[in-house]
Order: sequence, then structure tokens, then C-alpha cells
Amino acid sequence: MAGRGPQSYQKRLKEQQRKEKQQEKAAKRLERKRQTEPSSSAETPPAEITTS
Repeated sequence: MAGRGPQSYQKRLKEQQRKEKQQEKAAKRLERKRQTEPSSSAETPPAEITTS
């Protein structure tokens, strides 16, 4: 059982790093999505005007 300590600690560190990376990616995705929303909504009204 003495060998389990460091391995599980390393696994925990890896898991924390993986979760942090996932959160960073999710935040970046949201940021990009928010940046594209205003420009797409600004483009939508002219398209509606030309189609009607």
C-alpha cells in the first residue's frame, strides 16, 4: 500500500490540470460565441429587409 500514495497524488494533479484545461476551453468557446452573436444579429436585419 505504500506505493499508492504518490501515484494517486499524481493522478489527482493530472485530473485537476485536465479539468482546468476543459474549463479554459469552455470559457474561450463562450467568449468566441458572444463575440460572433452581435455581428450576426447586426447582419440579420438587412437580410430580413431585402427578403421582405
